Amino acid sequence: MKKKPFIGMNIGLHDVGIAAVEIAPEIRALHLEEERLSRIKKKGGFPYLAAQDLASQVKLETVPQEQFSYSFLSYTLEKFPVSEHHSDFLAKSAAAKLDMTKDLTRQFSHHECHLFSILPLVREAQALVVVADGCGSRMEQVRELHSIPHPPLGSIEGHENISIYLKKGDRLACLKKITHHDLGDVARLLQAPSFIYERTSTLIFGTNQYAGKVMGLASLRPREVLSRAEVEEILMRPLEGKKLGKAEFDALSPDELQWRVDLAYGTQKIFQEYFLGLFEELKLQFPDVTTLAFVGGCALNCPLNTETVKRKLFKHFVVSPFPNDEGIAIGAALANAYKLGRYRPTRHFYGDDVPFVGAPHDFSQEKVAAKFAGLATVTKRGPLKHIAQLLAGGEVVAWIEGRSEAGPRALGHRSLLASPFKRGIKKKLNDQFKFREAFRPYGISVLRADTRKYFDLPKGAASPFMSLTPAVLSKERKRFREILQPDGSVRIQTVGTSPTSLAKLLRSFKQETGHGVLVHTSLNVMNEPIVETLEDAVRFFTQSPVRIMVIGDLLVTKLQGKKSRSAGRAL
Repeated sequence: MKKKPFIGMNIGLHDVGIAAVEIAPEIRALHLEEERLSRIKKKGGFPYLAAQDLASQVKLETVPQEQFSYSFLSYTLEKFPVSEHHSDFLAKSAAAKLDMTKDLTRQFSHHECHLFSILPLVREAQALVVVADGCGSRMEQVRELHSIPHPPLGSIEGHENISIYLKKGDRLACLKKITHHDLGDVARLLQAPSFIYERTSTLIFGTNQYAGKVMGLASLRPREVLSRAEVEEILMRPLEGKKLGKAEFDALSPDELQWRVDLAYGTQKIFQEYFLGLFEELKLQFPDVTTLAFVGGCALNCPLNTETVKRKLFKHFVVSPFPNDEGIAIGAALANAYKLGRYRPTRHFYGDDVPFVGAPHDFSQEKVAAKFAGLATVTKRGPLKHIAQLLAGGEVVAWIEGRSEAGPRALGHRSLLASPFKRGIKKKLNDQFKFREAFRPYGISVLRADTRKYFDLPKGAASPFMSLTPAVLSKERKRFREILQPDGSVRIQTVGTSPTSLAKLLRSFKQETGHGVLVHTSLNVMNEPIVETLEDAVRFFTQSPVRIMVIGDLLVTKLQGKKSRSAGRAL
């Protein structure tokens, strides 16, 4: 980075990371997620490895102390900043300015960081921003830390759950805070839609971390549509605490699976009705505002996003590629820049690089060949027509390009790609590559110009960050039957005309098959972070049946007779 960037951190319960953000004149970011380096999913605490990596790329000692900031969300880690290990690490990693016990004093509330993480994607002068997640900062922290105008907060207790903001040009204001109460008061917490989702996840899977799986289950056919009272009665039951893995879940009896489907469907219905009602209320209150931005963990709910787009409540509906806590570090940096008068909400992310803000890596042929020595041949990739032909023939291709995506979804730089037209492709991916439960759905990438050829979406609607699950048009459902969910939907990423390699590959695949669509999932196995480094790529290559990996302009082909450690057979 040419100018001294703003440095922001997310510290605490999970998804911790660090970001360097440069504002001149458009916003450029470098975001490092601790889980990608530690290889521990949802890693919490302090972003030690990410800070060390950043210190190797940015001369932190030259950045003014006022340009460092953080957001801290934790109930169990209050003492770790003063631990001996913490202080030793900061001293040894040339990151002394990240010491929260000394000069690092610029702290921002959780929801304000979510707000600032999405603002560079909002290009209209006026917009409403809804931040919604499981749990934000305690209200006593919000009263102390907030940096933009808020309504009177003196009588509001609990934790941030939903915050509503209004953007008018460069001016920002919080309109409303909706909080949830003590985490032990289940009955009152069930008034919060996000808690209903988390509680459902815990009852079905044994952990509150699987909201995405609940969303997938909700697309299956319910035997009984539960009322809100019935859902709440189920959610009040004691938790067993037993975590269900793939084997246990796939072995459930039809009745055991069905009650989980019914509960997931009822939960999704409550969740969706709540937010659609909120959005409709905001539109009535602000009829002249044509843009709604949605951020926080709740914005990962694709069926809700899709219904919002279909109802056309707002002309523009904006969702971030990193709406959950993986965007907090970027938000902390921008919140600080705004407070110092160095960032205006009329400045935006740089071009098509928005989601691809991970660390740069050396993917030279010499480096790649050395890492894959004895495992594969490494050659120049050549025309994408060859890769398209392999995909059309049924090959599953691992795809790595440039800097990684920030956020939970692969968007074309750390991806696993396949043809959606091959019989059994969903089962193959679930059983041999991803090791996921049988019901788990897969998304696809589609050329944006062809979106309405296959999917029921309004004209102009786009899903560049895989945020929508539209219904497949009835005339196309037979074509997509291998990946179609029982409710007829598919999660999609729309790929525009930019000269990215994924766009070029889709066009090549269209020349081969007549259709610019590919199954697209993240390059990882269940319960592991997305592949980040070349070393991670080698590990995935040896532990999966994948035979073909594309790394930039290189083609990596597994040597004949090499075995996948997980499959235990010749490939």
